[in-house]
Amino acid sequence: MIHPPNTGLALRIPDPPETVRNESRWRAQDEEGNTLILSQLRAELASDESLRRRYIYEATRLMSVQSTSICRTIAIGPQKPEEVVLGAQVSDAIAPWRLCSEPTGTRLHTWLASRAPAPIDEAVDLAIKLCRAVHELHQEGFVLRDLEPRNIVLGEDFEITITDVGLARVDILSSRTASSLMLESSPYAAPEHLRATLIDARADIYTLAAIVWQALTGIVPHDDGSPFVRDYGALPELASLRADAPVGLDALLRSCLSENPTNRPSSAGEVAEILLGNLQENALAIERVRCQSCGDSLRVGMRLCLGCGKSAILYEEAEDGAGHSLILRKANETKGFHRGLVRFFEDVGESPPAHLNFLVGDARLYSKSERKSRIHLPTLLLSNLSKASATALRTRLKSEDYDVVVKRDRNPKQKMATGKKLAWAGAGIAAGTIAIAAATGAWLLLIPGLVIGIPATVVGLVRRSQAKKDTVPALAGLRKAPLALPASDPLLAKIAESLSDKISPDVREQVSTLAILLQRLCDHRAREADQASDIELVLAPLHTLVDLAVDEIRALRDIDETLKNFDEGELVRAVAASEARDEGVSKRHHFLDGLDKLRVLEDKRANHMGALLEASSLLRSVVEIGLQQTNTKLLEKNRITTALAGLR
Repeated sequence: MIHPPNTGLALRIPDPPETVRNESRWRAQDEEGNTLILSQLRAELASDESLRRRYIYEATRLMSVQSTSICRTIAIGPQKPEEVVLGAQVSDAIAPWRLCSEPTGTRLHTWLASRAPAPIDEAVDLAIKLCRAVHELHQEGFVLRDLEPRNIVLGEDFEITITDVGLARVDILSSRTASSLMLESSPYAAPEHLRATLIDARADIYTLAAIVWQALTGIVPHDDGSPFVRDYGALPELASLRADAPVGLDALLRSCLSENPTNRPSSAGEVAEILLGNLQENALAIERVRCQSCGDSLRVGMRLCLGCGKSAILYEEAEDGAGHSLILRKANETKGFHRGLVRFFEDVGESPPAHLNFLVGDARLYSKSERKSRIHLPTLLLSNLSKASATALRTRLKSEDYDVVVKRDRNPKQKMATGKKLAWAGAGIAAGTIAIAAATGAWLLLIPGLVIGIPATVVGLVRRSQAKKDTVPALAGLRKAPLALPASDPLLAKIAESLSDKISPDVREQVSTLAILLQRLCDHRAREADQASDIELVLAPLHTLVDLAVDEIRALRDIDETLKNFDEGELVRAVAASEARDEGVSKRHHFLDGLDKLRVLEDKRANHMGALLEASSLLRSVVEIGLQQTNTKLLEKNRITTALAGLR
């Protein structure tokens, strides 16, 4: 029989405890008749000092939370609340406990079982309340990790209370090794839970979207087998599950349920704003191209590569008409040859060719239709390149064993013009000579006139005919270079200065978000010169936001550098080995203190990452306001042009 711990309060506990994950829980009542939940770390877990420390740490954090979105922690023990600090010693005989208020209402999993699929307006109202509640907790530095319908209580008017916040990390000392065991059966868990130790608030956005999808359809997305083999792209259209679903809602939920966290909205607060109609769903779309210098993935329209810090466009067209062509002389049918050429066009081409089927070897081995449809060799890859760009591209392809040469462009238009002039000149000489001879009777003049005029005409016509044959289009056009790099703008320069090789990929991705938003506004400001003063008013708060973002980027960089010195799995194994050797507690203090520091760093990182995501969301809102400052003259011109096009 497990007895409840002594809380020092007058509580009535009529029933035995129930076991809920890592705790034994008693339902209790205080002197005023309020229902409370008394929870204690299970005895077999409390004997593990690292688990006990984690439990005390999380209980202490919950005690300090200001948000009304979680059930209130009234007391913790066995120490007094003010004595519970990170690393404090706890008696082995007494397991730590917490006393919380019991929220009144209906558990969300019960509501979903009876109401889903719910009406659109009801489901969206629920989604907005959920997002706002979770966003409150994110702002206090919490990543919920194991948010599920059973941990959410619905009060009147869908008021949200979340229970068991922060306890996921008590279950898993090492999320590299054990999180998959705990989360494998949960269809609400984001896929990155199984792949990384450090996750951020976007993991909870995935869970929120899964709950909302269930409220709309009655089913949980991707609830089919192990998460290790799920196809996260195989999600039916929301409209196919219910006809009254708006297209925008489907697009939003798909972005939130993306397997890649970078494709999700920046914050739960942003999702709530989109649902309220305050943000545009299409702003969530993230397209990718590759940097021509380092090959890193970057968004369409991005001109500054955040991977190498260089211009995303390296190669240029000829400006003076003296262009050069890149010609492929040989090809083969191996996959490597084809794959490398496709990658080349993806890197430098404006519109990659639809297919790259070459006529290889003896043409007689192909049918007539195949000879017509296949690309004949030698073939023109790119044309009108500057000499430097053509040389650099040839070197690049040669290093990958492609047989390419650079040749001076033959200008068919110029050749056609020259042929036309020569043909007309020859015809004019011949006709003039005939006219003079007829008028004067000096027929001997015909001989030199015709000898010069007729050959000149023939040469001109032949030259023009050959020029038409020479007009062969290249397989792709070169991606155009920008007029200027956005890093020249002071705001973008601040972002660029914060970059370094030490920045982790998830932080770099957020820097990419900030940079492309600022670039968009800078481009808009350059186009709308007449509205410069109005746009400058909008830019004023951006300087503060960018400064805050840069501070968060630097803080995250420093934390990530420190985290490299901690291996959670190694520390946990060291504690276990010490216990197996039956060594004294003092022998384990070093490893336990390391785990404590790791937990603090993880929470600090989540807090700073949340602040960076929040800055991205706020910056997007400011940029959207700036983009609304439109040149009315240009707008009117566009309207007139559109109207005229409709009349034609």
